[in-house]
Amino acid sequence: MNLKKLLLILLPVVFSMGSLSQAEAANYYMSPTGKDTNPGTLGLPWRTLGKLRSVQSMLRPGDTVYFRGGNYIVTSADRHYYSLGAVGTASAPITYKNYQNEKPVLVYDWRIVPPSKTYFLFLSGSYTVFEGITIRQTEQSRSLGMVGNKEINYDRVKSAIYVGATNIKIRKCMIDNFSGVGIQTGGSTNLLVEHCIVQGTGSHAFYIAGKGGVIRYNVTDGSRGKSVQQGIQLQYKSSRGNKVYGNLMKNGQGSGVVLSGGVSDNEIFNNVIVNGGSGSASGHALGFWCEDGPIGSGNKFYNNTVIGKSNAGLVSNVLTPKCNGVRPATRVDIRDNIFYPSSAKPIGYVGASLRNNIFYNVTDSAPTGNKKVNPLLVNPLSTTAASAMIKSGSPAINAGLSSLYPKTDYRGYARPAKYDIGAFEFGAVSP
Repeated sequence: MNLKKLLLILLPVVFSMGSLSQAEAANYYMSPTGKDTNPGTLGLPWRTLGKLRSVQSMLRPGDTVYFRGGNYIVTSADRHYYSLGAVGTASAPITYKNYQNEKPVLVYDWRIVPPSKTYFLFLSGSYTVFEGITIRQTEQSRSLGMVGNKEINYDRVKSAIYVGATNIKIRKCMIDNFSGVGIQTGGSTNLLVEHCIVQGTGSHAFYIAGKGGVIRYNVTDGSRGKSVQQGIQLQYKSSRGNKVYGNLMKNGQGSGVVLSGGVSDNEIFNNVIVNGGSGSASGHALGFWCEDGPIGSGNKFYNNTVIGKSNAGLVSNVLTPKCNGVRPATRVDIRDNIFYPSSAKPIGYVGASLRNNIFYNVTDSAPTGNKKVNPLLVNPLSTTAASAMIKSGSPAINAGLSSLYPKTDYRGYARPAKYDIGAFEFGAVSP
């Protein structure tokens, strides 16, 4: 048989196999008006998270579970979490998402304080996409954790989403009014969280103990949090190589950003932090702590703009026995940032790793290598990202350290070789 005849025989088989592979990916559907005895089709959808958890073994790479709009009310913290453990692949992830433009809401309404730590939604399957879904705790459920004026539920309902696998993507979601953490990771790798809103959490908006993650273009608001609430906390030696950028982080009660323990090689840049540390008498915009030993190397906090309240000062630098005599802030490169508290506050940490920053409305003089000058922000007393933009004539313009810079600003606009201090590049052109 010649080559031409062989190809004529094999090509239809190859194309048939490709079509079969495409056909293997299936769509399933959830609806608040569905039934768990249904087959999960568009016309006959499933109803509960319990059913979704029970069918994980039947999901295959490339499958999508669509959530129709409405409230999925959960009144029992069955087994303390709802685990989504189906495993996808890089080219064919398992996807859970809203159907078209509909708005599904997973409502946590358990009316008993959990007997042990509870993670509401547990993303335990690698290569998973979770998109376009709101997770909300009812006020009645949250208030059950109150003892007098103290909220204990934040330590029982640990997080709305716990990420326990690799290559998870969380997009266009909202987490609202949870008494615990918004999104928490363990030893996971390559987490992507983008275009999400995390608001009203009692504890941290993000608690990251994994590596290689990207947290970008999100909005956090901790105005309902307790003194333990942080905008984002990177924690433990397992937290390394993460990038946090382009986020608007508001009203972090304890701090806006925390690096804690043996974290290493994390980059936090191009963020706007508003009222970081506003809810605690000891609150700071930036907090550094030795949770599981001295802070690791390679951590960077650069090209951020910090405005608003910071009750105790700007940068904490607490020396504890676990620090082994090394002040934690000295292990973080803090440069090319703008710090503009709404009322005069002390800077806090002063050291060589604090360089080329602009401070304004602070009680002390600028540390060596930094400036104390009005950065000319659009509206530093506001709470929007745009209020942190710099105006014409700002001393931040073209004042960055040219050897080290992010290629874009908060908006994703390109920065030139001679770039500006802070989260925004003045006069940058939209890509």
